[in-house]
Amino acid sequence: MPSRFPDMLTRLRSLREERGLSQASVAQALGISQQYYSRYEKGETELPLRHFMALADLYGVEADYLLGRTGFSSGAPTKEAVESYLTRDCTTEQALSALTALDPSDRQRAVEYIQLLTLKETLDKTCTTPPPSAPAQPPKEEKTGLAKEKGQKSRKKKKGKGKRKVD
Repeated sequence: MPSRFPDMLTRLRSLREERGLSQASVAQALGISQQYYSRYEKGETELPLRHFMALADLYGVEADYLLGRTGFSSGAPTKEAVESYLTRDCTTEQALSALTALDPSDRQRAVEYIQLLTLKETLDKTCTTPPPSAPAQPPKEEKTGLAKEKGQKSRKKKKGKGKRKVD
């Protein structure tokens, strides 16, 4: 019998696996057998309300998240967050609804793509920013050959003045 809430089946299993729990340990928390709990995850048996609420409490998530009605696992987003626009024609709510409607592998690829775009943007900012410039120093004047010779001659004259021969 197919479930009316396929997202719930996916989320039940994902939440259990993310927390490193076995079907047997979750079943024990609900007071049922592992085989019976397995039938919940497969959608073969409908989940009674008392077990549904116990699972939401066990995983620390909202009931709407388990049902696949929201992408927020704990608490509702603020009104400002839902109503804010990500782009000129797409609200946060619309983007999250589209993202959560994807199957888990496509959702993962979408998240990886967003991470790739973020990295690219960071690298673009880093590469296009000019390095801090060093303080400007006036160019040094180079002595021409004539000036160098005069400088050398004047040094020689200075050296020679102190060594006069007396006859």
